[in-house]
Amino acid sequence: MTDGRISVLALGALGAEAPSFRVRTRVPSAELARYGVAMRHLPLFSVSDDRHFHAAGPEGAPRCALAPAAEARGGGCALAARPKQVRC
Repeated sequence: MTDGRISVLALGALGAEAPSFRVRTRVPSAELARYGVAMRHLPLFSVSDDRHFHAAGPEGAPRCALAPAAEARGGGCALAARPKQVRC
C-alpha cells in the first residue's frame, strides 16, 4: 500500500480473455479503483494458450499448465515434452 492505495494482483490459470477471468477481475476493477484499490491483471495463459489448455483434455492439460512456468525459467522442458497433437 502506497499513498493510501492498495495494490492487488489478479491471478488466474486462464487467458486474459477468458470469460471467468474478465468477470472476476476486470469487471470489478473499475469500481474497486474508486475505493483506492489498484488491480494488476496477470493471467497464466495467453489467449491462444488458454484455448489449447481447454482443448487438450486430461492428458494434455497438465503439460499446458506447466508450460508458462518452464518458459519463465528460460527452459522448455514442459514444452519440449508435449506431443505434437497437444499444442500449448
